[in-house]
Amino acid sequence: MTNSLKYLTDALQNEMPALKRGYQRGINVDLSRHLVDGILERQLLALVDDWLGVCSRLLDEGMGLGGDNPEALTARLAGVKDELVAYALQFNRSSCALSNFGEEHRPGRPYLERILIQVENRWQQWCAGHRTRMGAVLLADALS
Repeated sequence: MTNSLKYLTDALQNEMPALKRGYQRGINVDLSRHLVDGILERQLLALVDDWLGVCSRLLDEGMGLGGDNPEALTARLAGVKDELVAYALQFNRSSCALSNFGEEHRPGRPYLERILIQVENRWQQWCAGHRTRMGAVLLADALS
């Protein structure tokens, strides 16, 4: 692992507790407003959006750009994405408050697949944007 990829990985690990708290807070807010239907979908997609925003911010700050190729970076981040999905599912499964709402507590296959497709679409869009940004940075470096 290159130094810049290690810095990005470490920085993301430092952000994970706040991202997870944000997920829990979103669940609690939705429950307090009686917005239960679709709570997993809504809050997991919000978590993924927040995480991708953190990734973009860290990359804009320069972490992860120096010498890393897009494939190495996206491979590492894909593992973090999967970790966030697993976290959300585990949180919902262990939530007493959600235990009365079967599909949100233990989502069925069709519901979960629909959510995972949306997560993957957001991830692929972010990766394409990152590759474009990284290509522009590398080109600018080559021209200077």
